[in-house]
Amino acid sequence: MLQHIANQKVEDRPDIVARVFKLKMKQLMQCLKTEQYFGATIADVYTIEFQKRGLPHAHILLWLKKDKAEPSTENIDSIISAEILDMKKDPDLYEAVSKYMVHGPCGTANPKCPCMKNDKCSKNYPKAFNEETTFDHNGYPLYKRRQNSRGSRSYEEIRTINGHTYPTFKDACYALGLLNNDKEWNDAMREANQWVMPYQLRELFFTMLLFCEISDLNNLWETNYNILSDDIERQKRKLFGLPELQLSEEAKKTYTLMEIDKILMKYGKRLKDIKNMPQPKESEVEGMENKLIMDERMYDRKQLHSEWSTKIKQLNPDQLEVYNAVIDAVNNKLEEVIFVYGHGGTGKTFLYGTISAKIRAENKIVLNVASSGIAALLLPGGRTAHSRFEIPIDIFDYSTCNVKQNTQLAELLQQTSLIIRDEAPMDHRFAFEALDRTLRDIVGSKDSDASSKLFGGKVVLLGGDFRQVLPIVPKGGRQDVVQASINRSYIWKSCKVFLLKTSMRVRDVENEDEKIKTNKKFNEWLLAMGDGRLDTKAESQENEPTWIKIPDEYVYGTGKINIQNVVDKIYPNFLTKSKDDKYLRDRAILTPLNEDAERINDFMVDLMPGDYKVYKSCDEICQSSVDSEEQFTAYPPEYLNTIRLQGLPNHELKLKKGMPVMLLRNINPSRGLCNGTRLTITRAGKFVVEAKIITGSQIGKQVLIPRIMMTSTNTKIPFILKRRQYPLKPCYAMTISILSLN
Repeated sequence: MLQHIANQKVEDRPDIVARVFKLKMKQLMQCLKTEQYFGATIADVYTIEFQKRGLPHAHILLWLKKDKAEPSTENIDSIISAEILDMKKDPDLYEAVSKYMVHGPCGTANPKCPCMKNDKCSKNYPKAFNEETTFDHNGYPLYKRRQNSRGSRSYEEIRTINGHTYPTFKDACYALGLLNNDKEWNDAMREANQWVMPYQLRELFFTMLLFCEISDLNNLWETNYNILSDDIERQKRKLFGLPELQLSEEAKKTYTLMEIDKILMKYGKRLKDIKNMPQPKESEVEGMENKLIMDERMYDRKQLHSEWSTKIKQLNPDQLEVYNAVIDAVNNKLEEVIFVYGHGGTGKTFLYGTISAKIRAENKIVLNVASSGIAALLLPGGRTAHSRFEIPIDIFDYSTCNVKQNTQLAELLQQTSLIIRDEAPMDHRFAFEALDRTLRDIVGSKDSDASSKLFGGKVVLLGGDFRQVLPIVPKGGRQDVVQASINRSYIWKSCKVFLLKTSMRVRDVENEDEKIKTNKKFNEWLLAMGDGRLDTKAESQENEPTWIKIPDEYVYGTGKINIQNVVDKIYPNFLTKSKDDKYLRDRAILTPLNEDAERINDFMVDLMPGDYKVYKSCDEICQSSVDSEEQFTAYPPEYLNTIRLQGLPNHELKLKKGMPVMLLRNINPSRGLCNGTRLTITRAGKFVVEAKIITGSQIGKQVLIPRIMMTSTNTKIPFILKRRQYPLKPCYAMTISILSLN
């Protein structure tokens, strides 16, 4: 209207604007109420806002009748479209949507856009593609936004990946990481050889042997043994004191295989356990002692004695009581099972270290194990219980450990003086009973009396906190979890229980500041919650009250908290410290749900400066998990790519140099690579990733990680999913259950 009047703009005539807006508002409300575009309405209310920065607008709230109050995705799609229309089919609507309903441009195209905060769109644009409308866990709709942009226009464009045109479609799929074949492992070895030492290549080869399901091991070995053995001759010249030593090719191969065998031994494996892998010649390995026992006796006893003499003075009375009981049992070879019960921060790990130092200083063997790999890293010489004792993954009430008589592991167990097992409440009682049966058998072969003693007469020190994570029972209720706990085992009747009550992290000190007082108060509140001493209430017609109220002083912010606010609180000055290892190690955002952690991690990855590299997985169904060929073909790769499961990396993994990631598998515990280890990316190659460990006992160590084959254990899908991907996920945010393992 006003464009036809000279020198008149919309903002100059609020009287006309208000009248036109009122007419349009009246017509819109008639459409909503009388014509029932959304369904029959019960009530309505709206408010009109007049703002200086633009035209007036209205906020409208409708109450619908019950049959329309909970719309389906089909109802939403019939009303709302978040896609740009086809210009040829409806040019007028296309022009209106393009002009009035498109956000931006913002981001790199317009960094000064008002929505930009900390180099990121505060409205979270662009939104992710969705093939169909869905609801999130809060009931909020995620609108359909299909990726219907122009695709390849020729076969040549289909074969073009990152600007390089491949000769065949198969080669193009391989470049995208969508194929399962052994060529990837050879390419990974060659790529890593450009920047790492031979001993690191052997560790990478070890990882491939155990986790990559290689179809032709002999070919992989023959193709790469030259780079794997590149430093062997130099090692032997130094070892034998013969600077002119020349080794034959067969000798190099044998010594290289022996080095790989040593790495495997630390994982409880041997080369002879791996099919189709060449073996060291017997003549070369004759006279080798039990490597497992040698490793346990190679500690510096003088240093251990010095460590013990320092730590023993720092034990509090409760810790000293446990220490004396354990040392007395070991010295007198008593049949003892001791359980140390204490919440986090009471010094259990410190106590284990003191006891281990004392016994190892006397040249005796202590086996330190824990239920999780990340907890094992905190113990001196720690390993996971499953890898150390060969405990079966699928365990039953009659199971035993996979330890055979007259093996190096059996000999190690026979000579062990003490077994320390941390985080014991996390493991199923069947795991402890399997170890008991195994030790009775193994130790009983040398001492007939041991077969009738608990754990074969070995001294066993267990520790943990029943307030934390208990055994996981798939689809089990509270009663099933309780029945799976160690205190329901016959072993518990023989346990001597000691209680650690003093928190070593939050102790009474003179002139304590306000922060220490707050920490002590929060610590006491957590203990009260763990002990069940807080008031609880039932919600949603629950039979048992399980909900508690968190005090306001422990809650950050009020009302709805968005991701940006949480990030600003936990990661202050992120843009300047995004690659600081200590900064990243000291903080993390915790969430109860995995999907919330993923949303925060996606936000942080986009916020972090630098370009990311995308790695896509190769997914397939384990053929043994389906009954027929029809079932096998019913799930195409495109569907498998969309599956997200706890414990598996996603199909699409974005990595940036310097970003923190968490390892999802126990790859090499002796080198610090356990499930839950946090690392930062130092190099993102095409076939292998280099990273630096930032947690545990191996901080600062550079490691190589290839793609490995991982399988799902989730019973919500009717098959076993096999995914070849890097066992990594961003860890700016993580779930509470993962932190409990840490």
